[in-house]
Amino acid sequence: MKLHIKPRPSNLARAALIAQIVLANPGTAHGITLDANDLTAVFARELEWIDQQLQRTEFLPLKSKELIDWDSRGGAGVNQVTWRKVTEVGKADWIGNTTTELPAVDVVGNEYSRDVRNLGAFYRYSVFELKNAAESPTIRLDTERKGAAYNAVMRKHDVTALIGDSAIGWTGLFNDANVPLVTAITGNWSTTATGEQIAADLSKLVWSVYKATLENYEIDTLAIPTAFAQVFDKVLSNTGISVRKYIQDTFPQIKRIVTSVYLDTAGAGGIKRVVAYKKSKDVVLYGANDPFNEEPPQAAGLDFRVPVYGRSSGTQIRKPLAMAYMDLAA
Repeated sequence: MKLHIKPRPSNLARAALIAQIVLANPGTAHGITLDANDLTAVFARELEWIDQQLQRTEFLPLKSKELIDWDSRGGAGVNQVTWRKVTEVGKADWIGNTTTELPAVDVVGNEYSRDVRNLGAFYRYSVFELKNAAESPTIRLDTERKGAAYNAVMRKHDVTALIGDSAIGWTGLFNDANVPLVTAITGNWSTTATGEQIAADLSKLVWSVYKATLENYEIDTLAIPTAFAQVFDKVLSNTGISVRKYIQDTFPQIKRIVTSVYLDTAGAGGIKRVVAYKKSKDVVLYGANDPFNEEPPQAAGLDFRVPVYGRSSGTQIRKPLAMAYMDLAA
């Protein structure tokens, strides 16, 4: 199989110029000689094969959309998102034929609000980089930088949705103070924990939501620390099946079991935490009022800056009893 090497036009032109000078001035001409160093200088990269598939530095996978519904209710232009919760109070009772005082029934309304906050960044490119890209479009810096800016905004949304942002007083899916904290039976999932002990902890967590919501909500999502991703492979000695299969068989309503590194430190005092909840906008959502947008390029000398931004009202846990946390000692 023959290997065909096609030099770049710019290097061919450079080689032709050197050849003309050398032929006109045998031996030495303006310091240019026909030695190996000169040939190396001209053709140094002509025998180099450049992989057109770019390798990228890997970041944490964006899991918030898998774990929580993003919702743009209210739209991109609002500055505050408000929702109301109505609770029925009072109950009927048996009465006699001559009863004049009937039990009162009423509704109590509560209102909750979240400010919409802005996040942003920018990317830049120069006139000369655009010219370079036109000559050799292997790596389009303007396109790559736009992608990097988009990913930066999405990563900020992702982290905020899961653990909030203490700088602006927001909590997330994994650390909201209104969600009940269930005490584990064992609470230690280290290598010494048995499959039965882990299954018992998970069962208590799952049933706690069903009981707390008066049988109105069954959880369909379990989120566990990445550090404990392998605990589901442990086998229950009395059944011979894994913890994962036991949970799936016992609670068929659970549709997803997802790991997150943020749960490795989400518990009180920075310990590991497991989260069980009903994945529904009725229970919890992330206010992605305007996930990503960008403005036209703005000239600054020979550079162009492109502002990018997003808008969010954060994670809103609307039915905290339909969720539950369990902290683990190890």
